[in-house]
Amino acid sequence: MPTNALDPQRQSHLLERLLDTPNLPQVIRDLDPHILQRLVHVVGLEDCGEIVSLATPAQLMRVFDIDLWRSDRPGNAEGFDADRFGLWLEVLVESGASNAALKVAGLDVGFVTAAM
Repeated sequence: MPTNALDPQRQSHLLERLLDTPNLPQVIRDLDPHILQRLVHVVGLEDCGEIVSLATPAQLMRVFDIDLWRSDRPGNAEGFDADRFGLWLEVLVESGASNAALKVAGLDVGFVTAAM
């Protein structure tokens, strides 16, 4: 019987295995932002707080470029998803307010100004 990659048990197992990785902070910082975004998409942002907290501001900027711009219909112009950005901020704060502040301070000032 084939396994479904989006099965919640499988996602949980993936996250557990990742969190048990030796040198996790370095592994996360070395991830391509597209891979990091895909991980967040598959596992769920709310469950990736520890992973997201280890990402660099530069990685987060690239992930935000992928994750925060959405179109309500194919062919329509993309718009900034402020609610999703708010969720990203909540997840970062849950990992520690000072760490979240450092991440936001490291983001592009123009982006943060526009997002707020």
